[in-house]
Formats: sequence, C-alpha cells, structure tokens
Amino acid sequence: MASHFIPAFCILLLALNPLAYLYALRTSGIETNRLGRKNNRLLIAKACGWSLCILLAISLLGQALAKQLSLSLAGMQISSGLILFLLAISMIFPVRRGSAGDPAERGSQGFASMLACTAGPIVLANVLLLSAVQTGHWPEMATALACAVLVSAMLMQLCYRLQHHFGFAMAVSGLQKLTGLILVAVAVDKILIGAHQYFSA
Repeated sequence: MASHFIPAFCILLLALNPLAYLYALRTSGIETNRLGRKNNRLLIAKACGWSLCILLAISLLGQALAKQLSLSLAGMQISSGLILFLLAISMIFPVRRGSAGDPAERGSQGFASMLACTAGPIVLANVLLLSAVQTGHWPEMATALACAVLVSAMLMQLCYRLQHHFGFAMAVSGLQKLTGLILVAVAVDKILIGAHQYFSA
C-alpha cells in the first residue's frame, strides 16, 4: 500500500498547493478583523469538505475512463506530466489579482476563492489522470486524497493565523516557488517515463 500511497499523497499535496490560500485570502478581502477564527475554521472545513467530495468523485471517474476508453499508460503518464508542468509554471510565476471591489460581496468570494484553490481545473485534471494511472488501487488513492486535503486544511489555518507576521508572505512566496520547482522535476520525470514506455512498446 505504501508504494502507491506515498507518491500519490506527495503529488496531490503539491497539486493542491495550500500555500496559495494566502493569496486567495488577500484577494477575497477577508481580514482577521472581519472574520473571526471560529468562522474561518468553519469556512476552511466547508471548502475542504466540498473539495474532498468533488475530488473523490473525479478520482472514480478517472478509474472508469481508463477502463472504458482503454487509455494507454504511456499517454496518461505524459498527460499527467504536462498538467503538472502547467501547475508548476503557475506556482513559479503566480498571477496577482486585484482585491475584491464591493465589501458586501467579499465574504461570499472567500469560499469561492478557497474552493478554486483546492478544487480548481488543474487540480481536477491532476486527480483525474493520477487516478487513471493507478487503476486498481483506488482505496490507496482515496486515502492519499483524504490525507492531502486534511494537511492542506491545516496549512490553510496556519497561513490565516500567520498572515500578518513580518516576512511571512515573502517566506510563503519562496516556498511556493520551491514547490513549483519540485513539481517541474516530477512533471519532466513523468513525461520521460511515458515517452520511454511509448517508444519501447
């Protein structure tokens, strides 16, 4: 089980990118003086709970697609590597968005911003392809996904509490770029493995 759980957990945690919550927190306009810690914990739990349900459903879809479409392992490896590479580029060169305009709308945007962090299109594509690659090992995939979402929720809460500490935003930005560099290496490795499997078939 560990041979399938640990790689899936690491890739999923990197793909979820919980450090991006710091930027979602700022662009959504949610501040510590407007949203108490209790409400913030509920917001994180709600977003991560919905994300886990969505990602589990997508992982089941990936298993079914791999069987019904008879997708080759090489093709799925290369596709997964390309999606991870796009995610890594977005981490290394993040796009800064403007702050929310209407203060009355900021609270509702907080949940949408967090859900976009934990269940965005790139994350969904990664889960879909990763589950398709690991056909026949869905219990390990589901466990890794649940653990990755739980750790992401804990890191989001940590970002919320430390967001105003001096130098924290700079440290998070550096860690996010480092995560992107690690993902580049993982993505290139997947692409090379897929290419080797394709040309040696």
